[in-house]
Parts: sequence; structure tokens; C-alpha cells
Amino acid sequence: MLVATLAGNPVATGDTVVMRIKFPPHFTMPPHTHPYSEVVTVVSGHIGTNGGTRAEKVGRLLPPGSLWVYPARHPHYAWTGDYEAVLQVQFTGPAGITYVNPADDPRRQK
Repeated sequence: MLVATLAGNPVATGDTVVMRIKFPPHFTMPPHTHPYSEVVTVVSGHIGTNGGTRAEKVGRLLPPGSLWVYPARHPHYAWTGDYEAVLQVQFTGPAGITYVNPADDPRRQK
């Protein structure tokens, strides 16, 4: 997974932040929450997303141009199919992510 900040300062309180996130093929982003509401747009590729605390790949993969909003502190997850996907995420900072299962947090892995 690659992340690029296009606008704003993710650590600044009150800043409008725009990020691009590239997910590789056959990737699952584990269930997690954010302290902010986020607006997500599929830029390229196809991606599945759903709310909940268990990553169940239910539903179709969304095509480019799809948009959704997750409220603050709402558990959600995402997955890709055979190809990479690029998302644009907009939120008001500061940034933050909390994994539902702490063992899924890549910052804790060695």
C-alpha cells in the first residue's frame, strides 16, 4: 500500500487533507476506524468496501468514479481483486487510524 498526501497537513488540526492511496492486487485492508469522517473516491481500478469489524468480502467491487462517505469512528475495511486500485480520500485533520484487531496494525509488526 502506498500513500501520498496531495493537499493539507495530515497532522494539523482542522486542515483539509486530500490523499491518494494505492492498494495492490489481492489486498485486504483490515477493519479499522478513523477519528474523522472521510469521503472516498475510486480513481482507478476496482475496490470493495464494507462496514463492520470483520473483513467479509461481501458485495461487488466498485468501479472508478464510485464515491462513499464513512462517518468518524465507523469500523470499515476494503479489498482489491486481481488488479491494483487507487483511491482519493478527503478528511479534516488530524489523521489517525485504529485497527479493530491490534494485531492487524502494520506499525506493530516487526
